[in-house]
Amino acid sequence: LAVAVTRGGSGLPEVFSPEHQRSAGTALLQAFEPSTFTQEEAKLEVTICEPWRENVSNGSANCGLHWCDSKLSPLNTSAGCVCFRDDSVIRDTTCTALDVKVQLTGNAGEFTLNGSQGALEEFVILEYAGTQSVQWLSAEGTARPSLVYEHWESGVTYIEGLTKMPTARALQRPGIKGTPDCVERLFCFCGERQCLDPIRHNAMTRKLVLPRPNASRRLDADSVGAEGEDEEGRRLSFPSTMSLSAQTAGQDTREVVVIYGITPPVHGMLFEGTPQWSFDPLFEPESPWSQRAMLAMCADTPAELNIVAKDCWIDDFRKWLNSQGLLFPVERFGSFDTELKRYIGTSNSASSKMWLNAEGSMRATRLFMKIKVEEDHRVTLKSRKRWLDYVQVTNYRAVSTASAWVASQAWVDAEAYDEALVSTWRVTGLTLAGIFVAGFVYISDFEMLAIIVGICFAAFIYLAFFMFCLFGWEFGPWELILMCVFLTYSVEPAFRIARDFVSAPQKKWRNEDEPQLAPLPPLADFSLGHAGSVGTLIVEDGTGEFGDSKDEGRLDIPEDLTSEGSGVGDPADDSPEAALRRALHHQSGAVIMGSIKVFLCGWFLLPCHFRLFTRLGAVGIVVSFAQVVCTLVLLPAVLLVSGRSRREPDIYPIGRFLHDKLSWVWT
Repeated sequence: LAVAVTRGGSGLPEVFSPEHQRSAGTALLQAFEPSTFTQEEAKLEVTICEPWRENVSNGSANCGLHWCDSKLSPLNTSAGCVCFRDDSVIRDTTCTALDVKVQLTGNAGEFTLNGSQGALEEFVILEYAGTQSVQWLSAEGTARPSLVYEHWESGVTYIEGLTKMPTARALQRPGIKGTPDCVERLFCFCGERQCLDPIRHNAMTRKLVLPRPNASRRLDADSVGAEGEDEEGRRLSFPSTMSLSAQTAGQDTREVVVIYGITPPVHGMLFEGTPQWSFDPLFEPESPWSQRAMLAMCADTPAELNIVAKDCWIDDFRKWLNSQGLLFPVERFGSFDTELKRYIGTSNSASSKMWLNAEGSMRATRLFMKIKVEEDHRVTLKSRKRWLDYVQVTNYRAVSTASAWVASQAWVDAEAYDEALVSTWRVTGLTLAGIFVAGFVYISDFEMLAIIVGICFAAFIYLAFFMFCLFGWEFGPWELILMCVFLTYSVEPAFRIARDFVSAPQKKWRNEDEPQLAPLPPLADFSLGHAGSVGTLIVEDGTGEFGDSKDEGRLDIPEDLTSEGSGVGDPADDSPEAALRRALHHQSGAVIMGSIKVFLCGWFLLPCHFRLFTRLGAVGIVVSFAQVVCTLVLLPAVLLVSGRSRREPDIYPIGRFLHDKLSWVWT
């Protein structure tokens, strides 16, 4: 049962408990959407505003965040955006023109710009009777600080984007120019939440229907050919992570970094100092082949790499060049450094992915990709092997000017876990082998050693049942070390009991040079004496009469003299039961006291926040009971059932046998 429910560890050993802030904080951070660079520099002091307020007098541009109360249930926008009209604006029924200013919530990036303007134009014409035509005062909308919805009772918050659309001028009669007579402000909720009762705003009956992007233009397996081209034959490239951040939200992903221009340190000997990083002198980013290789590293990734998102500045750089009427790679007689500096000036995050020298030229760079996290570290290591093979093949495109290498924290964790597990098994095997070899040298008996090994295996199953079945732990390096340490600690009293059981105490022979004591009177009778003595010798009192039951003429033999081979109750002639009883009497006190100490230590370690100490305490409590049962109950029972009556270790008869067989060599 323990083997069936045992689960292999999926990562590094747990250092802290799941409820500890070091563990709970990591899960909390992963619950947020992947962070991206802000489009504007963060202000030291910001104002939180209501989203529908646009009062120029107090400077709505200073708003760092918008906030409103919201319902907990999501908003249904399947029929269109829910719009509200600002009633604080006084309208004149004789307006010759009307400026309609609309703000939209939700992910505005999901809607096409041209389609949104067309939908707004249609909405204005239908909503405001008499409108002959609509003019747009700007080409595109403006992103405003995000809108935070808060459900006050539960404290749940939700964040959406807020976009100010271009102003639509509705002309009541054709040919009218100049400043309009009236202004209309609308606020439309197009996302998943809606503010509660916007102040001085009334709901409009008409819905604003914004078109979604054409589903047929999505980049999927059906529309992309084997060579990465769509049906029209145009090359498709993957967008950056900035547009794919929503796809990785809520997914367990890890980052893979592809680095150009930096040579990783070569690990040397132990005393050679800290390895040094250095720039790759062969990296030439101005080379067209280098630029092509960096773009291919992002655009031509196979599906087996399990990539879910990418952040490749080189792809954005290619798009920027095309928007400037230039070709990618930078043309042969063009200046890569000049164009790169211009591009960095238009991007807030590009420079963070590069290493630049004092002149602003790129020395090294990195590309980011998000991959799915595998639960099994062995699968992660196989994924790493596929990545290394892919990078090696891609490097052949520009091996002389741009050679990349790849790294990921997920691979570091998987390699560390695998190495820890392999080394732990190695150390555990060597430790157990050393323990049992030392135990055999101490006992010198094969049968006793086999019995102890079997009992240790039973204790191992008992401990595994508690750790992996009842406690629900995953099998990992720490768990293996804990089992090894406690089992090797508990086996020492078993070796002592087995040695006492099979090894009869040797008789103490008197040295001829020692002074001789006066001989005792002849033995007359032997009977059991008082407590603390094995027997009582009653000798003659000099008159020929035997001593009575009083103290005169009585010689008490202490019990400890029996171990010296006195000839009275010689242990060498004890039965197996008597020998085992004497061995247990010698070791039981140490076993019980040792178990009590381990139990108390484990009890004090249980409340620790450090994960290893907590598990150390739990295993200590379980082992304290197992040691007493296995050493003082299970081992004696097996020794008696084995029927062993010979009172010498196996090594002695084996030695005599070999001596007899090989005696012809020296005779």
